[in-house]
Amino acid sequence: MARARCAARGGALVEFGAEADHIHLLLRLPPSVPVSDLANAVKTNISRTLRRDFPTLRRIGPALWSPSYFVTSCGGASLETVKDYVRAQARPD
Repeated sequence: MARARCAARGGALVEFGAEADHIHLLLRLPPSVPVSDLANAVKTNISRTLRRDFPTLRRIGPALWSPSYFVTSCGGASLETVKDYVRAQARPD
């Protein structure tokens, strides 16, 4: 899902990691892509898929995700260092 959303905007999903209450995405995006638009598209797509595949999630309410997201650049660290960090996050079962 995230990979397709990035590709549709001329970017790429470089690495993925997840914890129980959040996910980590290392992305490469063109500067013309608003990160807020991509975050919204990814969260919406994942939410719809999860609610379709797990009907009990529909009881949670209208929003599966919080409206927030965190973005940072990784210019101060090597790409391998950031990839290692993202890979080190627990992967969902």
